[in-house]
Amino acid sequence: MDGLPSDYVNAAIPDSSGYLYIASQRGISIYDGYRFVNHPSVQSGVTDLFLDHNAFYFYDDRGLNRLQGFNNAPRLLTANIFTDTDPNNDAYRNIFVDSKGRIWSTDFNYVKYYLPQTGKTSSFLIGPDNKDAEINTDILQVAGGSIWVPARSGLWVWQEAGNKLALHPETAINRLSYESAIRLNNEDVILSTTDGKLIRVKPATGEFDYLPSLPNHEVVKGFLLTAKGLFLYTTQKIYQLEQHNYREVCSIDAAVINYVSFDTRTNLFWVATTKGLVKLTPLPDALETLTIPRTGEKDDPVIAVVEQKTSGLWMLTRSGDVWFYGNGIWEKRFAAQAGSKCYALDEVDHQVLLSTSKGIFLWRDKHFQPLHLPDLQIKSAIRKVLVTPQNEYWVVFSGQPIARYSYPGLKKFSKAFNNDTAFWTGNTWNDILVDNSGNIWLAGWMPKAWGIARYDPDKNQFIEISDTSINKKDLGVFVGDYYNSIGQGANGTLLFSAYGGWNRTNEKGRITQKVDTHDYGITDTYVVGISEDKHGNVFFGTREGLHVWLKEKNKVVRLSQIDGLPTDYLVNAHKKLLNGKLALGIPDGLLLIDTEKMLQTRLTNRLRLTQTRVNDVARSENNTHIELSRKETSLYLFFSDLSYLDPYKVQFRYKYNDENTWHDLGHRPELSLDHIRPGEYAITIAVADNLANLQQQTLTLFVTAHPAWWQTWWFRIAALILVIGVAVLLVKRRIKNIWREAELRHRIAETEMMALRAQMNPHFIFNCINGIDALIQSNDKYHATVYLNKFAKLLRNVLDSSRQNVISLAKDLETLQLYIDLEQLRDENKFTASIRADESLLQDDFQVPPLVVQPYVENAILHGLRYRPDNNGRLTITVTRNEEHIEYVIEDNGVGRDTVKTGSKRHDHSYGMQMSEDRVRFFNNEEYASVEVTDLKNEGKPTGTRVQVLLKIQ
Repeated sequence: MDGLPSDYVNAAIPDSSGYLYIASQRGISIYDGYRFVNHPSVQSGVTDLFLDHNAFYFYDDRGLNRLQGFNNAPRLLTANIFTDTDPNNDAYRNIFVDSKGRIWSTDFNYVKYYLPQTGKTSSFLIGPDNKDAEINTDILQVAGGSIWVPARSGLWVWQEAGNKLALHPETAINRLSYESAIRLNNEDVILSTTDGKLIRVKPATGEFDYLPSLPNHEVVKGFLLTAKGLFLYTTQKIYQLEQHNYREVCSIDAAVINYVSFDTRTNLFWVATTKGLVKLTPLPDALETLTIPRTGEKDDPVIAVVEQKTSGLWMLTRSGDVWFYGNGIWEKRFAAQAGSKCYALDEVDHQVLLSTSKGIFLWRDKHFQPLHLPDLQIKSAIRKVLVTPQNEYWVVFSGQPIARYSYPGLKKFSKAFNNDTAFWTGNTWNDILVDNSGNIWLAGWMPKAWGIARYDPDKNQFIEISDTSINKKDLGVFVGDYYNSIGQGANGTLLFSAYGGWNRTNEKGRITQKVDTHDYGITDTYVVGISEDKHGNVFFGTREGLHVWLKEKNKVVRLSQIDGLPTDYLVNAHKKLLNGKLALGIPDGLLLIDTEKMLQTRLTNRLRLTQTRVNDVARSENNTHIELSRKETSLYLFFSDLSYLDPYKVQFRYKYNDENTWHDLGHRPELSLDHIRPGEYAITIAVADNLANLQQQTLTLFVTAHPAWWQTWWFRIAALILVIGVAVLLVKRRIKNIWREAELRHRIAETEMMALRAQMNPHFIFNCINGIDALIQSNDKYHATVYLNKFAKLLRNVLDSSRQNVISLAKDLETLQLYIDLEQLRDENKFTASIRADESLLQDDFQVPPLVVQPYVENAILHGLRYRPDNNGRLTITVTRNEEHIEYVIEDNGVGRDTVKTGSKRHDHSYGMQMSEDRVRFFNNEEYASVEVTDLKNEGKPTGTRVQVLLKIQ
């Protein structure tokens, strides 16, 4: 595999999390199914690797080590000692950890164990003359807690009581030379000797027997016990024990097998060899291959299948051989004959028929006998032989009229179909089917029509379903005009496969579904064979594998060799069997598919973050909460589903949690994020297989990108307050300047500026700023922004108005509305307000003094509405034309003037009112101001105030 640091792999073991740990001549690596990562501190050769309770024990040039978690540094338990004369201090091979935590290993002459609790080592001599530390010696714990050491020098047994090692008491086996051993689930132990013997021992009684040896007495280097049974491996082959026989599973050429492990979650075998790491994927449980036992011809696929309920399967090959398979036994029942071509294999009335260019043959009395059909002329290929619901015996051809006979008498009918001759000879017919309702359907290539016809027995004629009375001139629903096969669908529907896709019709021929190769992304246009499972999924064969239309997803997926199929060329036999399985013809036999199992996902419902790179530097820990500093703007994320499937069978996608759209990552489990801006991000990653099965387990990553100090929220708030403060100072300064200029010019201007200053005094500005500040402090950014925008716009309008004696009525009402909005925000919407003005006044350029009625509005809010005990205050301002005047009416339902308390507030109120009256009087050039104030009462109780102001139109 690409990425391995060394081709010489000593061991490969999956851990409980799903990662594969690999020991090689270049240290320890981890594999997630997509990439290898080398341990940074274990770079020298690792010869032995053992997993116990999520901790790995290994031996390298430093000594015996323990590794707890790949991202951690290994702990040296006991070091090699190269400075003395004892070579046994320099090796810790064949590592094993027993139930009490003793770490066993071997060296040149001894088996020994290291006790972590005390840090001491106990050694026992087993090979005084041995000079090879690399000899394989399995160490195992048997029932009762004793340790067995099958070594070259014999079978040794260690007992905890007395802490002693001795030869096994059975003399017949205690001096044999052993290679490997395994403890089975029933406590039996199987031993392998260096001369190829296999011995089964019962530790409790000492009884033993010999098992059959491997072919050629190959020496078993190791054993593997899985849910699928017992596996044995030699230096180059792997076998499975099946009912006292050994089936060869795999052969490794030009390499030596060092170690084999099995992953129970993925059902994968990992083979460590001297030429790299090999992944073995067993045939899926959903698949079964029936291989024809023949020699010679290899490219001779099965083109027709007949299933008989009581016996078995009949198969016709392209060369013309007929095979029968039943009860696990193959039988050749017809051999291809020179000068004769076999067309079809059918079952009629529980009898098997073989159609050839020389006639039709019936299986009877254990051989095929000619079937006599009067005046049968074979001018084209025979597609099928069948009996119709009308008790007619039909022989269907590809390019000539159907031969019709009575049944069972087999007398030829003289009456022909009412279709013209061109219907038979001008078209190529490929399939015929009698559906569950007794309707007869014909499919083929019709160059001048659409390839599907239905038999009408009343008219004695095949009716093309392209007839406008059936499909209503909607010819676009056909996938083409060349149909290959017919299948029975659910609820009386029919399925028709063709070049370009397939169609579904109802029992009348009306097309109800179209699946074409373009719209559904089907990899091949040649669709042959079609069937539907009990869930409504439609299976159809192509030259690029088996395709499936998934009903629930309305999507077509592809099954191919990466899913375990022996071939992608599946356009031969296609038959749905009585047990629901699908039988497909392949070059050397028949492929049986359990369609329900085949569509199940092989994802293991795992998704892990396997590596994180920030600014192209790898982080030692893969935490799903990722913190980035100001300068860290590039993030590369690697993840894995840990299913170890072919990458093309897995699809990844991601989305940010604040969006609904998924982004496709394809087959690459990695995500690159560049130019990351400060903020917090939540990213969800999901995985699906090539069959559109979405894995339930997802991966959510939380990324926090910290900003620079000038990008923090507190700095922005401080800057905002500073800007507002400067703006306030500038506004106050500008108002003072305007006031001075107004005093020097004219009393009217003085009055105008006094009015502006009175309304936009620092007290009002200060309150507004305090309101904005309160919203900022409460983190109500939205309302703070609204408040600030209105306040800024009011300031701008006031500044604009300060340079003019008169402004447009529309502009003045806009400014008045801003003032009211700010007061409403301050009072938390204690009252409602509305301004209604005649459209004619707003559209014409009527000029009025700026904010001339604002003091009356302020008086209504501050001294009338604010003192209401409830939040039902109402303020209305009406602007109309009254002859030569503009009339303002300001009305509120406040507490009334009589309720307002006396004091400074009352004095301020009177001062503002007086200025407004002066401004009206000066503007109208009159002796008394056209201002009328009315106290509103109901049964003597104050209910509000109405102010009427008249301004001359100028």
